[in-house]
Amino acid sequence: MKQVYIYIMDTMSDWQYAHLLPLLNNDSFYKVDHDKIELKMVGADTWHDKKHKDILSLTEKVLLENGAVVSICASVGALNSLGILETRKHISNELYFFKLVSVQYVSESNYLDQHLVVDGNLITASALLVAYTLVAKFNMIDLDILDAWYHY
Repeated sequence: MKQVYIYIMDTMSDWQYAHLLPLLNNDSFYKVDHDKIELKMVGADTWHDKKHKDILSLTEKVLLENGAVVSICASVGALNSLGILETRKHISNELYFFKLVSVQYVSESNYLDQHLVVDGNLITASALLVAYTLVAKFNMIDLDILDAWYHY
């Protein structure tokens, strides 16, 4: 059975989960069971609070164990604070803004000006593209059905 963890926190952008949840909650779409862990992190303005250190530690563990980490918006800045972006291609909010709000951002050479970046098992992007990419990457839904959903 697939394990998907969605981190709920104060000030989170809850709408960013909206595209993925219906797909995860419908067994009729699934083609294959996977036993990899997926962790989805969305935007919030409190990622740098110390109370989130445990989930950030889990993020590193999931990546090391080849699970998927999906990071959107300000949560990418939290990955920056762990040093994860130093070796991985990524996207977040516009680069100028990202540099203003991210503590000690030194990974500009890995920043790609795209809507979605997949670097191994790290996915950074907008919410809708993350849902599409995550489902496609793990071959969870027939691609014809997924494309129809995405382009609706």
